Amino acid sequence: MIFSDRSELVNVVRELKTRGKTVGLAGGVFDILHVGHIRYLAYAKSLCDFLVVAVNSDVSVKMFKGPDRPLTPELERLEIIDSIKYVDACLLFNETNQFENLRLLEPTIFVKGGDYTVDKLIELDGLDKLEVKPIISIFNLVEGKSTSKLIEKIKAK
Repeated sequence: MIFSDRSELVNVVRELKTRGKTVGLAGGVFDILHVGHIRYLAYAKSLCDFLVVAVNSDVSVKMFKGPDRPLTPELERLEIIDSIKYVDACLLFNETNQFENLRLLEPTIFVKGGDYTVDKLIELDGLDKLEVKPIISIFNLVEGKSTSKLIEKIKAK
């Protein structure tokens, strides 16, 4: 289910948590979908009852990936992520990190891809300000699978 309004999703998440459900938050650009993305989302879903996936908007992707990215427009990426069986809810976000989503949604679990380590998470800078601190889980990347590497391979041909 795609949420265009974070406040609407916040209400859904609060209701689920009052019923004892665990809520997970994962996210990413998901520019060219590959098996690493699918395994990351499957892993994230295995840790919770309800998985929210935050997809970086085109504006936020350009801020940290450069002017040539994303290759796939945000609404298409959002639709693709919404179609994956592990995803219960998804939304676009304009920030370059997930702190605001963490603050608003207060997920039980926060899952990041293995290209990050806990000590390098930008979001950690603000975690001490959160009332509810999520469990952080890092998913080890699938060897050799990354959108940036796929783009490099295509350009090389």
